[in-house]
Amino acid sequence: MRDAGRAIVIGERTAGAEAAVHRSEGPDGSVVTFSAWPMTEPGVTPFQEVGVQLDHDLPLTVRSVRAVGIDKALEQIRRARLRKALEVLGAPASHLDALFALASEQ
Repeated sequence: MRDAGRAIVIGERTAGAEAAVHRSEGPDGSVVTFSAWPMTEPGVTPFQEVGVQLDHDLPLTVRSVRAVGIDKALEQIRRARLRKALEVLGAPASHLDALFALASEQ
C-alpha cells in the first residue's frame, strides 16, 4: 500500500521472515529450505532477513520493557504509535486518552 502512495508505515521493523518456507530433505540427510513466494518491494532487496522498511520507526525496546515492565511498555508504544499516526494524518492528539478508553471498551 505504501508503494502505491496509499499508506505510511509506522511501528517497528518486521522480523524479515518470508511466508511459506519449505523444507526438503535429501537422501543423504542434507536439508534445503526455501520460500515458495519470495516477497519483495519494488526496487528494494527481498524482505528475507531485512523486514519491511518503515517511514516512522517506533520500536518496543528491551530497555523500555526492563524499565517499566512489559504491560506498561506495550501501552506506551501503542500510545506513541497512535500519536504518530494522528500526527501524520494531521489530526489532533489532544484526545488520545479518550480514544484509548473507547478502544478498551470494545
